[in-house]
Amino acid sequence: MEFNTYIGRAGTGKSTAMLNQIKNKMKQDPLGDPIVLIAPTQSTFQLEQAFVNDSELHGSLRTEVLHFERLSHRVFQEVGGLTEQRLSKAALEMMIFHIVQQHESDLKLYGSQAQYYGLSEKLAEQIQDFKKYNVTPEHLNQLIENHSIQTRTKHKLEDISLIYKQLESRMNGEFITTEDSLQQFIEILSQSQWIKKAEVFIDGFHICHHFRCVYVCIFQVLGGINPVVFCV
Repeated sequence: MEFNTYIGRAGTGKSTAMLNQIKNKMKQDPLGDPIVLIAPTQSTFQLEQAFVNDSELHGSLRTEVLHFERLSHRVFQEVGGLTEQRLSKAALEMMIFHIVQQHESDLKLYGSQAQYYGLSEKLAEQIQDFKKYNVTPEHLNQLIENHSIQTRTKHKLEDISLIYKQLESRMNGEFITTEDSLQQFIEILSQSQWIKKAEVFIDGFHICHHFRCVYVCIFQVLGGINPVVFCV
């Protein structure tokens, strides 16, 4: 695997140098092998505009600017494997609300807050964060069993573990969240022939600014493709 990096402080022109490298490849061979530029969601539009507004390019079919969720869609279209229905934010909160109502008497901390309007939203955010760091209900139970924790914190973790476990049981084989789809994407990425022949550029993923599943995606990309250019 060929691996190259642009290293330097913020504002020193790393991203500009990477974009210029991509543009040169597009000018030299507009119909060559795919070029994939992976960036955080909030950066993709700006990067696309950098190519669209360059009058020397005259258009190109080679380059795609994708964030990891969109890249996963691209790979799933080729390889298949995603059969579950994706849950929207509202649907996830409604499902959690129903679980809380059903298990109100079992909840040690949140039982008294079961009718609170924003509880399901807060629980959904917490569970999504756990998924992003690959934390399962079993991990929470192990934490509770193996560590001395304050009673209120213990009850909170026990409640979240119960709700999280019930949510996983309801979704199993039928529904999926964005975080779950990224995990499936990691597992099938090596099967994609399109990504294997692509030149991949990665920009905008700085240490401590992103979740574990994003870094696992990056490492999976780095491990199976030739060549890769990474901007840090």
